[in-house]
Amino acid sequence: MAGKRVLVTGIGTFWGSRIAQQLESREDIDVVVGLGTAEPVLPLEHTEYVRSDSSYSILQRIVHATQVDTILLTHSDYDHVGAAAGVAQVYDAREVLIGPEFRAHAADNSAADQMLRSLEQIDVPPRTIARGDHFPLGRDVEVEVLWPPKDGVARQPPLSSNDSAVVARIIYGGRSILVTGDIQDAAERELLKHPDELRADVLIAPHHGSSESTTEAFVAAVSPSVVVSSNDRTLTGKQKRLDRIVANRAKLFRTNECGAITVRIGGDGSLQVEPYLKRPVRIDAAASTAGKPAPPAPGS
Repeated sequence: MAGKRVLVTGIGTFWGSRIAQQLESREDIDVVVGLGTAEPVLPLEHTEYVRSDSSYSILQRIVHATQVDTILLTHSDYDHVGAAAGVAQVYDAREVLIGPEFRAHAADNSAADQMLRSLEQIDVPPRTIARGDHFPLGRDVEVEVLWPPKDGVARQPPLSSNDSAVVARIIYGGRSILVTGDIQDAAERELLKHPDELRADVLIAPHHGSSESTTEAFVAAVSPSVVVSSNDRTLTGKQKRLDRIVANRAKLFRTNECGAITVRIGGDGSLQVEPYLKRPVRIDAAASTAGKPAPPAPGS
């Protein structure tokens, strides 16, 4: 019987190869490393290397995706935009969304600048979204953009790349998911001025599950049942602090323990989290009361 197929991609060829080196000794999985334009750096006997921009489709093989309608690029950091142009081309993306300060930060980031040029060349110029925008993502699915504001480029001092990341709430079936990119203190402080807008069932933890001085109040305002974090295997002090903040508030799923994490929302409001390396978890809490006032944040 063929084992599970594990995709290692989006983290650079060297580290992707090192992870594959540890995994390929297991008989229950097949390892695939997705490459950009680089060459493999480790000769691995049982690992398959494939090009992320080739017709030999990584996404199609691993998650059976044949088309991507919308790509949201929260901000211009490489670990958030690396293969965006290739995915947009191979999967005939209908649109790519960016925040109002994305282009300004991309001007000092060669990878992001080249990605913007590539999107223009394939006739998928990114559309800018900002606070106050609402748009459908699919049938009965709505996206509400909470950050950054349209006038963000005029701020002094200007927002960092992280704090200019798009924050948006995805709403479906009476449930909501809050996407936060890499926001830190400055953005969280501004968002906390409108805590009622932050309520969500699932929080994609800001900045890879790190914590800032505002994080405890931010998590309290969101009041999630589930927190999902994409992070490295070794947690930093800030990440461990988030663990303590979330401990009695929500179920925390980190990629270093769970692998890929899939959140499924049913039209009836059912919510299930499916960690690749663990058993699925059904979340029984009632759907969030999106739009209703949040409880006061600690110390407010």
